[in-house]
Amino acid sequence: MATVLFSKEGVYRVFIREVPNGIDDGNHYKSDIKGRVFNSEKGAIRNARKWLKKKRDRYYKKNPKLKPRVKTYRLRPKIEKKSTINKLYKMEKDVANILFRMSDKKLKIHLEYSRKKFDNKKTVAVSGETTDFNMAILTTMKDGTKNERKAVAKMLKKFTHEPFRKTNMFY
Repeated sequence: MATVLFSKEGVYRVFIREVPNGIDDGNHYKSDIKGRVFNSEKGAIRNARKWLKKKRDRYYKKNPKLKPRVKTYRLRPKIEKKSTINKLYKMEKDVANILFRMSDKKLKIHLEYSRKKFDNKKTVAVSGETTDFNMAILTTMKDGTKNERKAVAKMLKKFTHEPFRKTNMFY
């Protein structure tokens, strides 16, 4: 059975016809675009659709204004998250306050989370982007007092000597 595939863009078409198989009574399928012969009609149609897709893409590349646009819209309104916690760092409260002050309030101290999670009242969870942490440490080491620098250096030493993936350091 002969099959013709048309494209709605441009004037492209592919004609697939049956060709008798020379070995037995079966048929092969030949497409007129490149003269390729396929064992199954499904393979010939798949090849023709691929060729038509390439032609359609070229047509729309030359005529971008004619490309159909599909307008999408949400079924439900978008729910904005109130706050996102990037990564939590566990540290002492006085060091957290120093870093919070030096980071221009880009870091966040999670007191409620800390009360639920830790028994020690001096321990606090701090979140923020790693670049904000780095900048806060840099400004502390550059502009901070001697006691502030000492506290941050102690915290950094504690961070570096912790084993990898220890559960109470990073959350």
